[in-house]
Amino acid sequence: MNIYNPPMTSVNTTQLLPATANPKKWKRNYDCLTDRDRQDMLVDEIFALYLYRMSNRINQNYYRTVLAYVIFFRECLNEYGWGKKIESEGIKLESNIELK
Repeated sequence: MNIYNPPMTSVNTTQLLPATANPKKWKRNYDCLTDRDRQDMLVDEIFALYLYRMSNRINQNYYRTVLAYVIFFRECLNEYGWGKKIESEGIKLESNIELK
């Protein structure tokens, strides 16, 4: 499978989602987003949409650079966010095995 230009196929997303997920949230029309859809989008959705739209505009070598940057940026946000959560809520990692 080519990550640069993935095939667009129709997929029943309700079969792929966890039981707790809201299927309506995952059936957005990304070509015509409402203001409410834009506000409700998750960061991973935004990154995926950005990568998809970039894949149609740039060459394969540059796409790989953009993809690596987005992945590292996401990891940085994740690490920074968890650090801030732990700091602001005064969570003791020694007593919370799940977060440790």
